[in-house]
Amino acid sequence: MFNIAVAENDPACAAIITEYIKQYALEHHLPIEVCQFRNAGELLAGFRPAWTAVIMDAELPDMDGISAAGEVRSMDESVLLVLIGNNLEQAVQGYTVGALDFIIKPLTRQQVILKMDRIVSAAHTRRPHYVLLSVKSGMIRISTEEILYVEVTDHHLHIVMTDRDFIVFDSLSHFEKMLPANEFSRCSQSYLVNLLHVAEIRPASILVGGYELPLSRMRRKAFLQAVSNRLAGQPV
Repeated sequence: MFNIAVAENDPACAAIITEYIKQYALEHHLPIEVCQFRNAGELLAGFRPAWTAVIMDAELPDMDGISAAGEVRSMDESVLLVLIGNNLEQAVQGYTVGALDFIIKPLTRQQVILKMDRIVSAAHTRRPHYVLLSVKSGMIRISTEEILYVEVTDHHLHIVMTDRDFIVFDSLSHFEKMLPANEFSRCSQSYLVNLLHVAEIRPASILVGGYELPLSRMRRKAFLQAVSNRLAGQPV
């Protein structure tokens, strides 16, 4: 069973989204239930861990959608979030709370269908990606999801993970080729960042897992595009 929560203060918009999801369920022979909420307060009060995904407006009347999405994420790290907004900047902000995707208004049936495809795919096929590292003690396998960032110093890489770090002899360009194409991007010449862990994007820096890393002027546009592409499920 797929349980989808829709948080949208515009009743007409909420009805359209719900109808498109029901059509999707019929066409794909999937058991999908939809519940609607008019604002962030109702959504948070009615939150259920069994939800597969939350589709929510980035501009709710009682709380901005990004803050509300952050509250949802704090209650359930695995729930899939899809934000509805008016521009790409809101989509980038949505990335800071781990949004799976975004919908740019005005809504179309095709948009909702594509997002439902992503939700179903993510719910069914989310699999970890691993790489092998050559360290002093031998070979070790690590999950790329646990990598926060990689820094190059001379001919060595400092791989910083969520709970440990490694120093390996390799080039950044070679290591980059071993990683999932839409999950990592360079924020500067010396840093390769796991987009999954980006918490904040500032004018000249980013926050990744508690670390502040430089965001170069030359790389800023490409980095923001990489963030947007990952949300849209496209290659970086």
